[in-house]
Amino acid sequence: MTAAADIGGLKILVADSSRAYEWRTAAALSEPGMTADSWIGNQCVLDRDHVAAVYAPRHFTNKPDLMQGGAFAAIVNTSDGHVTKLPFTVSLAYFDPSCNTRTHTAAFTAFRDMNDPAKTRTRVVTVDAAGRTLDEAALRGEVTSAVPVADGAVAARGRDLVHIDRSGKVKSLATGNSVPFDIRPAGNGRIGFVEREDTKRARAKVWSGHGKPALVATGKLGDLDLMPGAEGRVFLTGDPAAAPRTQGTGITRIDAPPTRTSPPWGVSPWNRCSPRCPRGPRARQERGQGILQGGAPPQGDPAPTPRPWRRTSR
Repeated sequence: MTAAADIGGLKILVADSSRAYEWRTAAALSEPGMTADSWIGNQCVLDRDHVAAVYAPRHFTNKPDLMQGGAFAAIVNTSDGHVTKLPFTVSLAYFDPSCNTRTHTAAFTAFRDMNDPAKTRTRVVTVDAAGRTLDEAALRGEVTSAVPVADGAVAARGRDLVHIDRSGKVKSLATGNSVPFDIRPAGNGRIGFVEREDTKRARAKVWSGHGKPALVATGKLGDLDLMPGAEGRVFLTGDPAAAPRTQGTGITRIDAPPTRTSPPWGVSPWNRCSPRCPRGPRARQERGQGILQGGAPPQGDPAPTPRPWRRTSR
């Protein structure tokens, strides 16, 4: 599964193994009456039939308030194209949304007043595959890379890996050398994440539920990634500088390049195929399939009026 920016809407593209990985458009996300030269966004996978997505006109990236908390959110059923539009607005940050394939939930993040650290506020909303809101926390400061877990969410606040419970209370779990990102629940209370070592290198680590995080792998910044897989599995991709220490971490090393594209639903996030297999929107040129032109129009609920989020904080 991946997404492609398009003038008609953010295209959610799905490739099924039963159809020889031929890409098809599951939905095109846009808002009635809004003009855009292109609709952009991010997406993640909740389960084999549901995708959480953030989308907005491209020009939103030029307006700080819209970039930080003005984008739209939806849950897409990829099996039938039904779109459930969510009644709140969110950030276009690279980590938004984040999904947990074990709990089949997604976390959406929005920010306010980021130009003034003393006033910055973060909202994290967790929803299920039906689009129902499970948790909503309004927090002081900047909280990033939030991902849902069974009892709330885990995220980064500065250098700290933190847990946010269902009441919005924040607890520090561990402190890293820099801001954690690519945060992935790895089962049995373990949390994997990546952090910068300096301006050129990154480290993948895992927090086991107590003590300090353990080093899993190091590599060039941008060459190391933790990717989610089916049923809560976590995969280390990219080019580690040395043999990774994955035993007992809940992380599996696979030989695949780092990527932001959501993986196929299966045992691994990377199903190997020949070089002729489609691997993205460019497959239209390679195989003559009209992915970015035409396709099924979005179906489902009309867009609700996004509600402003409360300024209460904890």
